[in-house]
Amino acid sequence: MSFVDASAALGLNLEQDSRGLAVCDWDGDGDADFWLSNRTAPRLQLLQNQGGGRSVSVMLQGKPEMGSPRDAAGARVVVTCGEEELSRTVHLGDGFVSQSSRWLSFGLGEREMSRCRVFWPGGKVEEFAGLNEGGRFILVQGTGQAKEERRKGKSLEASEVVLPDAEDSSRVWLSRPRQLAGDLGLPRRAVFVNLWSRWCAPCLAELEEFGQADDLPIVLINVDGDEGGTEEELNRILKNQGFGGETMRASNELVSAFNEVILDSVYRHLTLPVPSTFLLDDAGQVRAIYKGPVSSGMLRADLARISRDQGEQKMASVPFSGLWSAGLFETDPIAVASAYQEGGYFEDAKAYLEKYLEKDLGEGEARMRRLADLYLKIGLLERGQGRHEAALSHFQKVVQSFPGDPGGRILLALTLAELGRDDEARQEVADLRMARPDDVNFMNLEAQVYEISGDDARAAAGYRKVLQSNRRYVPAIHALASLLATSRRDTVRNGPEALVLARFLMGAPGATREFDFILTMADALAETGDMAGALAELQKARDLIAGYGDQSERSAVAARTAAYEAGNAFRRGK
Repeated sequence: MSFVDASAALGLNLEQDSRGLAVCDWDGDGDADFWLSNRTAPRLQLLQNQGGGRSVSVMLQGKPEMGSPRDAAGARVVVTCGEEELSRTVHLGDGFVSQSSRWLSFGLGEREMSRCRVFWPGGKVEEFAGLNEGGRFILVQGTGQAKEERRKGKSLEASEVVLPDAEDSSRVWLSRPRQLAGDLGLPRRAVFVNLWSRWCAPCLAELEEFGQADDLPIVLINVDGDEGGTEEELNRILKNQGFGGETMRASNELVSAFNEVILDSVYRHLTLPVPSTFLLDDAGQVRAIYKGPVSSGMLRADLARISRDQGEQKMASVPFSGLWSAGLFETDPIAVASAYQEGGYFEDAKAYLEKYLEKDLGEGEARMRRLADLYLKIGLLERGQGRHEAALSHFQKVVQSFPGDPGGRILLALTLAELGRDDEARQEVADLRMARPDDVNFMNLEAQVYEISGDDARAAAGYRKVLQSNRRYVPAIHALASLLATSRRDTVRNGPEALVLARFLMGAPGATREFDFILTMADALAETGDMAGALAELQKARDLIAGYGDQSERSAVAARTAAYEAGNAFRRGK
């Protein structure tokens, strides 16, 4: 068997060092477009398919209660056209650090579509009606009827990437200014800082040109160190070259600071060459880097550029035409922070959100809604790390930003209770229940506040009241089962009832992957005297968190293991 590179057939024989590939219908015309991420410039490319033709697109929504995840990962769609079947599968993470769209598109050509079936992950097969050629449809598990959605998309103007020829010197206009580290004694005005050496022939030639450019603000910094000659020798060289401007000798800190700017900005930078020149603005920020000799004409043009609008300055930082992607994609800061959190990087998650708060978040109600979401996530991060005072401050900001958000009010009440401020917590609950007395979420919150404050009897009564209103309300089922199995109060514990609730809980879709549910099942078994069964459940919990569980989860398993092996049921609190 032999292979041939056929990438040119699709227009993919690119010079760029491409890594990630995501497939989607970006322009909404029914065919596949490709987004490429590159290790080198341009960092992002859209290959927009202009083929057209007849097609149909579908998006699946699974139902956990029917055995499928909501994103329908693993589901297969089969579209029948006469005697031919076209098949597509929903994938999550289908390339190198890439995720393609979950919309599945079927090119029909001249064929007529007669049937559409979905093979759901839980094993069920469902046929859907209501699809037609050219449409875009949502297929919700269990409905059997396709729901049409209006096609959405945007088209971008095509441009050809023409990379510049390699040269011995280079100019890098930065897409965003870089701040130098430390106080380096440099002027606080727009100025060119040139690093030079007396043994460097290109440096001396460049100095001669600088000597003829009296209008340019240039500071020469000699990098020869202590063995670079006396001041008189250096001044004689500068005089011979015709330069009469400002001069300095470089310190290690200064050279390191400029080198760090290049390392942060230029791919595969190895060493700081001489000559090197840096354009600083009046705030002392680096705006451009020149590696190797640079002409005075280029310096004049760039000095004028720093006073122009940001859009023009950003376009000057790339050597080819194109668009900046910031306006094309909306970053979900909560999702990014959650990814940090999942990896155990809690401080990075918090820092990312705090930085995001500095952005322009819009105006009016949309801005207040976004602020509330950001404060809520930061509060949850703080609360998860046991920093309840900091969490409380953020939950209060949620309520101030968006008073109608019940999630913020609920977390505010819980955190007040965790801080021992029971009266304030109960007042928050009372205010919520007054507005919606039959809301099971607020009824459950009242029971949670009692539980946090140590009143297990009232908490148990509160959870039972919730279940009288909604016997399938999972948070109350879980909380009551755990309380009945682990309370320190003999009058509250009830092993048999806890076991019934725990078994009902474990019958819910996805329950076998819920760490807290498995612990509650183990606690209920132990409370009824079945230590062997309890230890078997603990092993399931241990297997579930192997490789990614945090310290609190490992500690919870260890504490129960010690109790069960000693023949004792687990008890919460002190």
